[in-house]
Amino acid sequence: MFFEQEFGNRAAQFLRLLPTVVDRYVCVSDSTARDVRSILAPRAETVVMKSGNDMGQTGVAPDIDRPYVLSVGTIEIRKNHLLLYYVWRKLAADLAERCPKLVLVGRAGWLASDLVYLLSHDPLVKDLIEIRHGITDEQLVGLLKGCMFTAFPSHAEGWGLPASESLFYGKVCVTSNNTSLPEINPFPALMFDSYDTGQAYRVIRGLIDDPERLKAYEAQIPQWFERQTWEKSFDELFGLIEA
Repeated sequence: MFFEQEFGNRAAQFLRLLPTVVDRYVCVSDSTARDVRSILAPRAETVVMKSGNDMGQTGVAPDIDRPYVLSVGTIEIRKNHLLLYYVWRKLAADLAERCPKLVLVGRAGWLASDLVYLLSHDPLVKDLIEIRHGITDEQLVGLLKGCMFTAFPSHAEGWGLPASESLFYGKVCVTSNNTSLPEINPFPALMFDSYDTGQAYRVIRGLIDDPERLKAYEAQIPQWFERQTWEKSFDELFGLIEA
């Protein structure tokens, strides 16, 4: 239900053919490995290789005129930007001038035209939600380093790279609590049901209202989050191929 029908049909055909040519499935998360065994074959051989999170250390300082929360990902139904839209409408009404900006980094994808229109034209939030796309790695690193925290409310993820990139650069990421995201987010209190706007609002509002609590979570990231570079990911994949 998160994809156009034509894409879903092609993906289903692809999955049906995979067991005829694949001996081992290299998966990006434990969640994906479980899905492979569940959907393709209970005895399928799976191995997990985590994705790298680094994009370089040099960041370009963002030109944003107020504190902001960052969300990275193509604007499409699966990524669940609609939840963030509803949360920001309520934040705007409740916090007025204290409401931080929401910066969305990602191009518009399929089935997103109505949402993009709302984000750009709703008078309550149109000046509080900004969409950027086509940015460089240096610009994204700058946006990550400059944000209050990030948000990733996706309905389903094979891994969830924006969440792990956020933690790699020392920024808390509030996430939904499904598929692979609990493997990334080390803080259960900063997760929510992807269909529960009220729960997401309480998690996000709690960090906005209590900067010291946010700093305490940031301080715990090195203890609970294992940083992974793309170089390490390549070495792991190369080792799997050699084996």
